[in-house]
Amino acid sequence: DDDDDDDEGMATRVTVVASIRTILPTTWQTKVFAVECVQLLISVCKGEVALSSNPHFNLALSREEKLKSRNTKMHGGNKTDFLISKLAELIRTCFIAATSATAQLQECGMSTLSLIIESFSDTVDVDMGEGHSILEQYQAQVASALRPMFAYEISPVVKEKACQVCSTWIASGVNENVSDLHRLLNLLIAPLQTIKSQPDAAYNESVSTMFRVGVLHAWASMYNKHNRSNKLKYLEECLLPHMSTLRVYWGECLRDFAFVSLAHEYANQVPAAGNFYFHNTQSTVVSFYQLAFPQIVEAFVHQYDETAQDGVSDFYLLLGLCVKQLTLSSSASPSPKAVTHVVASLSTLLKKGISFIEDEEDLVLEVVSVIYNTCRSHIIPGDLDCFGVTSLFACLCALCGDGEKSPICLNKGNKEFSSPQCVASVAYQTCISALFGVLPSLKSYISSSTTSPEASQLPLAVRGKSLKANQKTTIEEAMRCLTSISSVANDTTIIETLPSTLLLFVELLRVPLLSDLQFTKLFQTLVLSISGNSVAVPYLRAVLKKVFAHLLREGEEATSLLVVIAVIIALSPNCAEDRDIQKETSQVLLKVLESPNEKMRVKCSQIITKLCRARPIETVGAYYLSTIGNELIQRLARAIKSEPTEQYNAEVLEQGLACLEGCIQTATSDEARLQLMALYLSVVVAFLSSNTTTQHSSKVKGSIITSIKKIGAAHNKEFKQVMATTPALKTKLQQAMANATKSTSTSSSSTSGQQAQKPAIQLTMNFSGFN
Repeated sequence: DDDDDDDEGMATRVTVVASIRTILPTTWQTKVFAVECVQLLISVCKGEVALSSNPHFNLALSREEKLKSRNTKMHGGNKTDFLISKLAELIRTCFIAATSATAQLQECGMSTLSLIIESFSDTVDVDMGEGHSILEQYQAQVASALRPMFAYEISPVVKEKACQVCSTWIASGVNENVSDLHRLLNLLIAPLQTIKSQPDAAYNESVSTMFRVGVLHAWASMYNKHNRSNKLKYLEECLLPHMSTLRVYWGECLRDFAFVSLAHEYANQVPAAGNFYFHNTQSTVVSFYQLAFPQIVEAFVHQYDETAQDGVSDFYLLLGLCVKQLTLSSSASPSPKAVTHVVASLSTLLKKGISFIEDEEDLVLEVVSVIYNTCRSHIIPGDLDCFGVTSLFACLCALCGDGEKSPICLNKGNKEFSSPQCVASVAYQTCISALFGVLPSLKSYISSSTTSPEASQLPLAVRGKSLKANQKTTIEEAMRCLTSISSVANDTTIIETLPSTLLLFVELLRVPLLSDLQFTKLFQTLVLSISGNSVAVPYLRAVLKKVFAHLLREGEEATSLLVVIAVIIALSPNCAEDRDIQKETSQVLLKVLESPNEKMRVKCSQIITKLCRARPIETVGAYYLSTIGNELIQRLARAIKSEPTEQYNAEVLEQGLACLEGCIQTATSDEARLQLMALYLSVVVAFLSSNTTTQHSSKVKGSIITSIKKIGAAHNKEFKQVMATTPALKTKLQQAMANATKSTSTSSSSTSGQQAQKPAIQLTMNFSGFN
């Protein structure tokens, strides 16, 4: 029995050994799956976060996160691992796959390498310093992986992928030395020079077409990268010698695509063979053209010359192709990246050849409707990046709101605005849909604020605290387009569009992320474009009423609303001279001047100074000087006894000084100017003579000294008269300026901690000229 047990144990052991020895090596299908998993891993790590702020693709951030993780490890923190720390392994994996003997694995390796280059090319190598990409250290591996892919025995399918990777690498900016890139550039030049040679008999003709179109695709993507970036100057040297050839080939490729993508009922019009496809292969090559179209059409449109012999026919060809791509069914819809290229092409095309369709209102309406649908399909969901959003609205502006070059269907058309056949109506709805799509709560808020004056607090989503870059761009471009529409619209369209446009501006200017200088300038452009139209005056007055209501509420902190008041009064004479508007403006600004918010007080004082100088002086500026301007001057006078504090901060007092200057400059008679000069000198001398030495008072005193020099030079006659009639005031002024200079010098010396032999600021005012 024991012998039997030993025999059984030995048999078992032999079986185990045999099973280990029969393990098969990993098949190429498994390796392809593994490399595809690497692609998926990179895509997942990208997520929705910008690469510059993603620690998986930012070396500095990854190190910071690892340091934080290490410091919190004792409190249960885990070690943080990031993709960038595995970059060497990723490159090695792609290199092994690309240099394998299996075509499918080579193709997958090339695709993954392209994704790595796109993801890490902008990553700064912090060890090398700014301006050095982390991929610089992997140039040899990338070049070694690419060169074998262009050998004669390599499949055209793999070669086509290698062309894309080669183009991506050259245009990535990792290495900008053209001499170093010469070998890789030659890999693209060789197939371009032989692009129309006989196909390889070992492969079917459709594959040869794919390779030909892929070569043009690679050059187009490199050209587009050059056009979009001012930093990639070296690409011009790479592209320039081949542009004449590329221009011809790109145009032929697009004509091929126009034929092979025709509907079946037009099959008899399609040539049996084209420039790059072969006899009777039309139905099998459409997908190749479809894939390359977005890049090629953008490149060709940049080279398109509307004045050339074929300019008109090429315009309609390109317009048709772009519109067709944007109207594909959802199952065949192009990717957001492809849509970006197409709308960029359409934008450039319309800017160059809009005159060809300026009288074709039906065609313009069709294109505008396509843009509307594209907006709903891609902008509202947030698919397009900032460049794509800007390009889409640029198309809309070119069609119906871009000044003299637009079709002006808004003015020439006979259709009513409310009609769905009106270009203005569709354009307007596109902008409104985009705004409400990005900020869904904005629509309900505006409705409630219109019916309920108490609704003053903007919802969180409207306040813009969670806006992404492309969402902010959407809001800005939609408002820019609405501004353009209003600037060229007829009276009927203005009545329909202007109230909503102005109301949206007022509410969006309250959003902290949008109330910047650029957005304010856009509002100024709108008011300037409609200021001469009497139809727009009631709406401008209504907007001022809305702004007043906002500013009179407690807790309002939107300084940009104060700018709205100044812009409308400065650019609209009808509003500026309206006595009711003047009274309400004065009341509101006086209340804001008491706001606990320092920024609001400072901005309010700046707006008051501007209003005091508004023209016409007799009916506008003089009124504000006598009301709100006087309040600022009184604050300056009160500050003589009560030194500037948080309540009387330096900026507000400086604006009071500016108002006082404005009174002198805008005086209607010499006698009035003389009296104002005496008042001005009395106030400034009293302030300079005060013994206050705070930081606020020193700042104001410095502004006063500068102001005296300017006023004395600009109104020399009145200055002399005051000095001559009041010698005591002249003596006080000289002494006060001397004391103020010494005070400033002492303050400067104490700040630096060093003994100065001379005052830091010398008294340069010479009173001999005023005797």
